[in-house]
Amino acid sequence: MASLYSCVSASDLATVKKAADSYKKMGDLNTVKAAARSAGSQLQDRMRKMVEGEASLRSYADVGESITIFEDGRNMVVGIPPNTPTALRAANMHSIYQLTDVAQDLASQSGDIEQHFLDELAGSVST
Repeated sequence: MASLYSCVSASDLATVKKAADSYKKMGDLNTVKAAARSAGSQLQDRMRKMVEGEASLRSYADVGESITIFEDGRNMVVGIPPNTPTALRAANMHSIYQLTDVAQDLASQSGDIEQHFLDELAGSVST
């Protein structure tokens, strides 16, 4: 007669199951989009402030105010949606000052926007 040995307790299994269920939330597309939208709001704010603060861009205040967060089908994007009234003015502004490039460069240097995104995803696990 063979003896039985339980190498995993029921409470350990319950803990692992709870963790797995929580991490499923992190993989949900709506959860990822919400985290990206939240992190993108920081970049949106920076881009708007850069338009307001850059003397050569003051006449483009309407473009700065039009910067938004939108979905382009595959990604969450911070900027001016195509086919909007300010899209042409945004292109003109970009020829003077590559706002998107500057804002993204600042964001990547500080790393805080990516960290905000990761923190939002991690927060989804605990809720």
